[in-house]
Amino acid sequence: MRNAIKGLLIASTVLISAQVFSGSTNSGFQTKGFIWSGEGKKCWYKQHEEKSGYFSNGGISGNIGVLTFDKSNCMSEDSMGLGHMLNKNMINGMVSKWYSHSDAKFKTKERELYDSSAFQEKGKCMQSKTYGQIGVTIDYLFGSDGDISAVYHSASVGGCKNK
Repeated sequence: MRNAIKGLLIASTVLISAQVFSGSTNSGFQTKGFIWSGEGKKCWYKQHEEKSGYFSNGGISGNIGVLTFDKSNCMSEDSMGLGHMLNKNMINGMVSKWYSHSDAKFKTKERELYDSSAFQEKGKCMQSKTYGQIGVTIDYLFGSDGDISAVYHSASVGGCKNK
């Protein structure tokens, strides 16, 4: 029963996910918008793009998206004891829309994420269900209060893998 309630909550939360279009970066990332939190709060963000070797500890540079929440405590752990699972699902669902074609259908649930991709040394990897060589690297930055305050994301080099 509890799993059914969790599944229903996740499905309904994904359905009400929304975004506000107010410009985009060179790579097509929205510069402003919001993501619903697992607690049902509208968490507004700003986003920019920068050239960085973040995911490879400086080894390989590329353009990454840097998404920062306006209120650092908006993406807090949920009250149902699921930690950040719902928040990460919502963030992953939004971020994955900015990569590949609309039919790529990425694995966005926290339990579906892979440990890595080629040359990746930080974060997790979201694999496309449709295209085996397309993945998205993602890393969540936590504030001192334990809330998700920012998210870094980039296209992976090839498909995702577990270590």
